[in-house]
Amino acid sequence: ESELSHGYSDSYGSSGNIFYIANSIAPIYPLYVRDAEGNIMKKDGRTVYDANQTGFKRPGFTGNAIRDCQVNVDKNVADVLNAKYGVIVTPLEGLSLNANIGTTLQTQRDNELYSKYGSQASTDGLVYVSSLRKFVFNQQYILEYKKMFNDIHNIDFLVGYEQYRRTRQYVTGQNDHLFDPTIPELDNAGAKKPIKANSYTTKYMTQGIFTRLNYDFNGRYFLNASYRRDESSRFAKGSRWGNFWSVGGAWLMSEENFVRDLSWVNMLKLKASYGLLGNDNLYGSRAATKLNMIKMDAPYADQYDFTYNEDSGKYSLNLIFKGNKDLTWETNKEFNVGVDFDLLGGRLNGGIDFFTRKTVDMLYDKDVPVSSGNPTGYVPINVGSVKNTGVEVALDGYIIRNKNINWTWNVNLTHYKNEITELEASVAETGIITSTSIYKVGGSLYEIYMKEYAGVDRETGKALYYTDDKEGNKVTTDVFDKAKRYELGTTLPTVQGGFGTGVEFFGFDFTVQCSYQLGGKYYDGQYQRFMHTASQAGENIHRDILKAWTPENRDTDVPRWDGDTQVAQSQVDRFLVSSNYLSINNATLGYTFSPKNKKVFDSVRAYVTGDNLYVFTKRKGIDPRYSLGIGSYTSGSGRGSEAYSATRNITAGIVLTF
Repeated sequence: ESELSHGYSDSYGSSGNIFYIANSIAPIYPLYVRDAEGNIMKKDGRTVYDANQTGFKRPGFTGNAIRDCQVNVDKNVADVLNAKYGVIVTPLEGLSLNANIGTTLQTQRDNELYSKYGSQASTDGLVYVSSLRKFVFNQQYILEYKKMFNDIHNIDFLVGYEQYRRTRQYVTGQNDHLFDPTIPELDNAGAKKPIKANSYTTKYMTQGIFTRLNYDFNGRYFLNASYRRDESSRFAKGSRWGNFWSVGGAWLMSEENFVRDLSWVNMLKLKASYGLLGNDNLYGSRAATKLNMIKMDAPYADQYDFTYNEDSGKYSLNLIFKGNKDLTWETNKEFNVGVDFDLLGGRLNGGIDFFTRKTVDMLYDKDVPVSSGNPTGYVPINVGSVKNTGVEVALDGYIIRNKNINWTWNVNLTHYKNEITELEASVAETGIITSTSIYKVGGSLYEIYMKEYAGVDRETGKALYYTDDKEGNKVTTDVFDKAKRYELGTTLPTVQGGFGTGVEFFGFDFTVQCSYQLGGKYYDGQYQRFMHTASQAGENIHRDILKAWTPENRDTDVPRWDGDTQVAQSQVDRFLVSSNYLSINNATLGYTFSPKNKKVFDSVRAYVTGDNLYVFTKRKGIDPRYSLGIGSYTSGSGRGSEAYSATRNITAGIVLTF
């Protein structure tokens, strides 16, 4: 994936995305401009697309994506060199000294041309040229000692140091008015001399010391402990170091005499652990813009840009990012207790784990008022704590196992609850409210907070919404702006996991693997658009509009076609959909033939396999597997941004073994 990006997007919801256009445009509009005889017209040897060029009423995106894919250019080339060097010295029995050095050098160049025959007619063509050089240096030095005493005490101890350094050097230039509309180079543009360009360098480093001790007694009792002290350059001096540790133990009960005599127990182990893990990543992956790189690698520091006044010959500083010098490590505290087992001669294997994961000092961008003078509108802080508690179960085994038939099965599931346990004092009382969610103590990170749909007025066909009257009673209104936002539950699924089975019989083999999710919701913003809650001339219409209120159809939950346009792209629970799904991820059918005489070959196997075969969902057209609720499915404007399903693949083959 390219780390270079500019202001023109072909992401979902963009008029540059062909798939979005194919889904959204009503099937009544032409793609091309035609003459009186019906022939496709051309200009300067190029096809003329019907992108609002004929003077008729058209959707704003008609033909744009197809046209731009024909005339725009986006070339990206990258060279990546990975090198690893290592040496191990064993001066004494059980003692080893290990040194590892790794380097990565990546250079990347991106040429983007936006043609005058497309979206950049006003500039006579626009070109960007960007270059990124990224160098990573990672070094690690470990001393490890392993020793067994008296054949029952086994010790493994190590101590080490590691350091990670990354340098990004970025340069970009842009210009317009292209001489040749097909060449994506700056020298092909002549609007500005010198060319508008900028460059910058960002650096990031972590380092730390660590130690670990593993001990087991007679292969029956196991103990382990570890400690790390890490420093990150993403925090200010005085806040850069964090201490993280873990302890754990296990008991292999099946080695005890009182269990060993149980014929139906092959293996039984109890285990428990507790540990702390640090996180210094506030922003995750971001496109390589100057401000994003500053935020990613130095969120603790105030950052300034400057302007130069030619008349006075003086410089002036402008604040572009407000940092927080008190920012420090986010810490994950995890407790786990569980059991692993192998029972009934392999008929039932697996493990059950109960866990509690508490994240403290969470890294978060807190909104601040405009009056604060903060140009970004937010400041990074350690906002509070969140706790996840749940259970994970993974089981497998066999149903039939004999000379001719081997039938196996597997199933796994995860269930957990999410709770905010603490918030920073300035937001603890009111909580943190976004366009679709509310974060407050006792609530969830996935709490829905939006206006609540109350059905349809049978007499007028208008949509109704809930609000509170002066006494606090819940009443309805047909004025959307008067509706109140409510807490409407969580988008988090109740349970998710997978299951499968495989059988081999008389040379044939068949396997199938599925995944599922029960409970939870997602926001279907694309469905909202197709139900026309705003004036969206030319866009597709969902067939559910046929259920809309009419004087003859009063008993419906779909308002009259023009009875809900005041909603526009605002979020409302009417468009929350169940995220339940069942997907057939893989299925394989094969046959293996082994001749008695193996002089020519040992065996031959023919097979056919399918990946991502089908997804059963509440509503067709989207894939809940790639979302965890509201944020992934609506942008800030409320538009849908559904993920496309994985590609279905069917493969057949023959395997010949000699």
